[in-house]
Amino acid sequence: MQKPKNKKAVRKPHNPHERKRRQAEQLVKGFGVAYVTGRDTCDIVDLIANKAFPATLIQAKAMTEFAHKWSMLIVALGIDDQGRKYLKAEQLFLPDRRKQCDLAAGFNDYHQQFIKQSMNPNHLVGAAWIGSPEGSEISIQQADAIFTALGAWGDTTAHAA
Repeated sequence: MQKPKNKKAVRKPHNPHERKRRQAEQLVKGFGVAYVTGRDTCDIVDLIANKAFPATLIQAKAMTEFAHKWSMLIVALGIDDQGRKYLKAEQLFLPDRRKQCDLAAGFNDYHQQFIKQSMNPNHLVGAAWIGSPEGSEISIQQADAIFTALGAWGDTTAHAA
């Protein structure tokens, strides 16, 4: 019986764009983007520690310049007549990869419709969202902790009075 000859391993061609995309995915792992009404910009948030995170330029570029498989948690923030804070949320998962800048138009319209349909207008104090470039599911408790850290509820005493 003859031994098969060792075949030389086929080497994958070098694809610098694919390598950079994989590096970008590693840089944004565990992080997300959050927005709360009343703030001028979006914030990079640590989805594990549930708090705002001062992003590096490299992380910001990795999140914005490459297409990711995003999930978004859109939220309406409310305070009821007894002064209790609550939120209504919907988790959305994108089926394909998109850049962060391509998300705004479609999600903004959908978010506004969601708020109109799900929130009592007398209770509404704001809107917010969290995006995960990994496509991670974001829990309501996690979102509440992040939004509270970002000051989403504003001055609750003025609304409760």
